[in-house]
Amino acid sequence: LTPRASGARLPPRSASMPGQLTQCGGQGKEGHINFQSNNGQVSANCHKFMFKGLNWYGAEGWMGVLEGLKENSMDFYFEFMEANNFNSVRILVNHQSILRNKPIGDEHVDLVKNPELEGKTYISMLNTIAKAAAERNILVLIAVHRLDPEAWPGNGLWYDSKTTEQRVLVSWSKLATALCWHWNVVAVDLHNEPH
Repeated sequence: LTPRASGARLPPRSASMPGQLTQCGGQGKEGHINFQSNNGQVSANCHKFMFKGLNWYGAEGWMGVLEGLKENSMDFYFEFMEANNFNSVRILVNHQSILRNKPIGDEHVDLVKNPELEGKTYISMLNTIAKAAAERNILVLIAVHRLDPEAWPGNGLWYDSKTTEQRVLVSWSKLATALCWHWNVVAVDLHNEPH
């Protein structure tokens, strides 16, 4: 793995047998990182760990894709993160776009610079992003920033009359089915700034 800032470096992925207890008490799965929190301290495979990340906006709103992909390739941004010792990225999404899962619009993506996004649906775009991040050892955190791409700031709850609690569960199920197989998708934010 590429060296990172102190405490922000990713540890080697577990070599323990699937289901075997690690020395710090978590279940080890080959090829996975075992994150734990104890007394306000995060550890990864029993090593002190700090997230050093950034937010990547765009997919939560009306554009439906990450900002900046008209100007540069996805690799450009992941190379920047790697060169500046970032180990994580928080991708903002919305439930309605997950539920609809329509093809992303080409008008906000340069397909010459980002050919891997051609013909992708919203969820397959998120898969492509997670895969590209994994190639750079960047962890992915998925954050529901809005219920609907047009609804900002919303009612402050994780649901509304259009995006009911049942629809929210369906959305999370679709997202989990699509993304949980990526070793680097490590966290979700159920709803941004509930109030």
